[in-house]
Amino acid sequence: DKFQSTMFNFTDVNVGNAIVKLVPDTILNSVPYAATFIWEVYTLNGELFVKTLYNQKPLIFETCEGKELCPYKDWFRHVSNKLILDNDFLYE
Repeated sequence: DKFQSTMFNFTDVNVGNAIVKLVPDTILNSVPYAATFIWEVYTLNGELFVKTLYNQKPLIFETCEGKELCPYKDWFRHVSNKLILDNDFLYE
């Protein structure tokens, strides 16, 4: 099973900022018009996995051990450490 969440953007600000925060080693000279940032959520053998795509190309996070399909708990740990400054609001 697959669920897909897409962030469409028509300027470089949102997509570019997210990529630089999520994958700090990424070098972006520019973000193309109508860039896309996609999170695909998969269920495999009862477990959740997430694949993150930038313009249809996978982004690999260090918490995912070099794999495109990242276990949800590892993906969440990476994203929450990079994009969310205060995790307390998640559990209120």
